[in-house]
Amino acid sequence: MSDKIKNATASAHQLQFNNYLVTFIEQLQKVVSDDHKRLLKKYYRYYRKYVDRNERIEFIKEFIDYLSKYNKEISTCDEGLFSEEPEYYPGKYIQLLKGIDFKQINTVAGS
Repeated sequence: MSDKIKNATASAHQLQFNNYLVTFIEQLQKVVSDDHKRLLKKYYRYYRKYVDRNERIEFIKEFIDYLSKYNKEISTCDEGLFSEEPEYYPGKYIQLLKGIDFKQINTVAGS
């Protein structure tokens, strides 16, 4: 496969990921507290700007850097990652997007 085709495919996949990320943030805004809504609104506007322009930005790397810290828990669907129960991860900050504790989001969404 030529480099031109590989780059076009990578760009297409990256743009698709960026679209999914914006949709993910948009959906999160519906289930979080007002404090998180403000931060997510900033994320949304920031990411949306690049998606609307079809610009290839390295959002994948940023997201993977955060996500990879919880690789074991995610790959085994360990819901304990978001639990405050002592046998799991008490007091541990779970950050999948910069500045947002997903344990708090889970608590609000579950309320």
